[in-house]
Amino acid sequence: MTDYNGHGTAVASVAGGIKQGVASEANLVIVKFRNAAANAQVGVNQLRGVTAAALRDAWDYSVNDVIRRRNGGDTGKFVINMSYGE
Repeated sequence: MTDYNGHGTAVASVAGGIKQGVASEANLVIVKFRNAAANAQVGVNQLRGVTAAALRDAWDYSVNDVIRRRNGGDTGKFVINMSYGE
């Protein structure tokens, strides 16, 4: 998984970084819902915009993951953070 601008990685490290994260013992589940497309004119990948469908799919996946874990006996706390910096 590539984080082209580093935003998602930075947010995740603040939340669950091993040494200085707010919740250093948290288990993070990474859900990527934004991708990049090759741009032949400039020879690099450029980030695509975020669609409503991609946001909805990411949200549904995240909520269903929490439900699955709860049904499996996980009694921990869950936080869903959606971060999609420009």
